[in-house]
Amino acid sequence: MARNQNSDQLAHARRLSALGCPLDLDFFQAAQNGLRIKQVGGVIESQIFEIESYGIGCMLNLEIVNCASRPIYLRDFEIELPWIDRPFCLLSDPRDRDETSQSYRFHGTKIEFPRNVVLNWLVPSSTRFAKGRLVAGLVLGQDPEPIPDRYKHGQSVQAMFSIVDQFRDRHSKSVILYIDRSAQFRPKRVKEPHRRLFEVSHPGDEEKLVNMNGNQVNEELSSALSKD
Repeated sequence: MARNQNSDQLAHARRLSALGCPLDLDFFQAAQNGLRIKQVGGVIESQIFEIESYGIGCMLNLEIVNCASRPIYLRDFEIELPWIDRPFCLLSDPRDRDETSQSYRFHGTKIEFPRNVVLNWLVPSSTRFAKGRLVAGLVLGQDPEPIPDRYKHGQSVQAMFSIVDQFRDRHSKSVILYIDRSAQFRPKRVKEPHRRLFEVSHPGDEEKLVNMNGNQVNEELSSALSKD
């Protein structure tokens, strides 16, 4: 009954919108589907970025509201990119490995976010997402599939974010992701040629011995990834 009423309201809202009435159709769509998903924050808070040591990372800033007339159980989050024919790999809850861990970290980097600003740990969950409840935060993922060459640094790409509930129903929202390929512009680490421990550095100065242990260069993603 309530679902039929919500469908009628959505149809009516669409007719009014077509006549020029400024209505938020996402609100009426959410009332029908059960969950309202809204992309929030600045441009760089929702992006795909290259990671030099391992594939690509994804961060998506979202607000999710349960507009249904009943509680919902969140079973999965899915991010679909146009060049990958499967859901993007999400970062697992760090507490699955260490109960004291407080941060999500992208593998091969020093980029991390406090667990309390990340939504990944909500799925899969046995916790009821009550009617009217709102959660906001980041959905984080990392995948070995690279960004195709046709996507340039600074462009945006349309993707699909979905929430799967306890009935395996999908609640989906189209999102826009900024493409950050700045990792390819960083100077590459020069590999030192291998020498023996007591190799002579200069033939004309045979009394000098050199230590061939070079310094490691620690690289991080650009400051554009830092939160406001």
